[in-house]
Amino acid sequence: MTVTLQIYRYDPDQDAAPRMQTYSIDGHRGTMVLDLITHIKNEIDDSLSCRRSCREGYAVAIA
Repeated sequence: MTVTLQIYRYDPDQDAAPRMQTYSIDGHRGTMVLDLITHIKNEIDDSLSCRRSCREGYAVAIA
């Protein structure tokens, strides 16, 4: 199954304004959003960063 994520991004050094960036990746039922974001960072776009403390009960912050 293809999963599409839209991530709100902003880099003041490169962007005039915040933007949405779309990623389409393979996923399966039950895959956690954090796992998808980690896959994007590790395999597709290493400029993506996030704090992974949601595994400890906190929300994820993505930059």
